[in-house]
Amino acid sequence: MAAGFSFAGELPIELPGRAPAAVEGKPEVVAARNACVSAIASDGGDVLSRIDVLLGYAGEILGLDGTEQALECEVAVAVVDVAYLEQELSLEMLERAYGSPLADSAWGSSGACLKRGVGLLQFVEQQHMQAFGAEARQNLFRLINTLKLELQFLQQMSVVVLSLSKLRSKVYSGRRDAVLDFRDHDVAQLATNSSLYAKLVIGCYNTATKCSASTVVNKPLVSYLNCLTFLLLSLDQYSKDQCGVALGMVDQAIRYLSQIVPADRLSDSILASRKKTDFLKNAIGKRTKNPRKTLRWIRRSRREELIPVLALTLDDFVIPLAQLLRYRYQQMNEKLAYQKVEADEATLRKLFPRGKAPELKGSQWFFNRETSRLQEVASPSAAAGYY
Repeated sequence: MAAGFSFAGELPIELPGRAPAAVEGKPEVVAARNACVSAIASDGGDVLSRIDVLLGYAGEILGLDGTEQALECEVAVAVVDVAYLEQELSLEMLERAYGSPLADSAWGSSGACLKRGVGLLQFVEQQHMQAFGAEARQNLFRLINTLKLELQFLQQMSVVVLSLSKLRSKVYSGRRDAVLDFRDHDVAQLATNSSLYAKLVIGCYNTATKCSASTVVNKPLVSYLNCLTFLLLSLDQYSKDQCGVALGMVDQAIRYLSQIVPADRLSDSILASRKKTDFLKNAIGKRTKNPRKTLRWIRRSRREELIPVLALTLDDFVIPLAQLLRYRYQQMNEKLAYQKVEADEATLRKLFPRGKAPELKGSQWFFNRETSRLQEVASPSAAAGYY
């Protein structure tokens, strides 16, 4: 009985062990349910296929026109799990897209996954929450709210990843012979939109702090967002001739990096010694093919690991850029600026701008009786950007 159904509050949710009475004697629906159970339990496989199976089963149940609460429970579980899989699919797309020429279009596709996820959760909230008993309903409501926050966060994070792709393209121009050829003009070019990008990261951080029960948001992620904020704002401060502040900010960025990666990966001695080695170019240019770590990450404990697409940006871009900027700022300050390095984090944080966050609206869903499918309402796909 749905009123007595309970779950551990983890995703994906498993269907009750016994099928509803209304399903018995209907071979097609039973087969769809069995496929749904397998799709939920699967540790891998094609995410799109699993989504199709779950939506297919939800459509079969909705087509029964039964009033049994257990049927409502089946629909709710299947649809919430689809929203969870849309989250996985979004992360996969971001991981494949980072640093590729298709970053813009992949960002749009990732955003569409997140819109569908939010829309599906709203569908359950509006039409199928009453199927559960009081305790299970409260647990499900809490889980849905957390998942909606995660989807909102991932939407913001996808904009940050797109921003990093744009910065990466500016740095890796293929024209430098040595790291010391990275001149003030190049720093100024990077600083063009750095303040805007920092606002997006701050908005991302603000949403992350609301996800207290999330398994997507963890300590490494918070350190990463702090690092990126300081790094981007250091570019803005340097462009304003605030070399001491910029150096203090890049030092804070590297301090937060040290909470994620071993200290030996953060040494900047390579910048001072290899004057004819284009360290940054090599670090970026030698990016290996993406091993698609998202599914492995999302299936094990995420509390101590960075989201794979963000981990990819560390060696590929963030660490070498932090090393390069620290070296450049130090050289400028020692030879020309002679400014006091601002080392107090609280003082530096007072210079932070207000965060900026793109709005994530869920798509509309309905049951199409002609096709017996739960279907998304078609709407013009316009991904409003900041560029």
